[in-house]
Amino acid sequence: QLMFTSCWHFAQHYANFLPIVSVPAPEAFGKMRFYLLWHDRAQISPANSWLRQQIISVARNLQHPDPSAAVQTHGPSDTISNSI
Repeated sequence: QLMFTSCWHFAQHYANFLPIVSVPAPEAFGKMRFYLLWHDRAQISPANSWLRQQIISVARNLQHPDPSAAVQTHGPSDTISNSI
């Protein structure tokens, strides 16, 4: 058996495609923060700047579903994903 810990959104997304099971974490975790990081040489790149703005725009419009709604989606499996 394997165990993989990730954020709830990631686990739920892949539970639709893979034979994994999402279960609640044994204790509450704080909110996760995501950051965009890039090399200094890409700081002034117009293409890189455009890509960062696209990612930020999409991320701001993501739905924030209730992680307590995590359910077993494909039955018993070799992989378990802890959701937070």
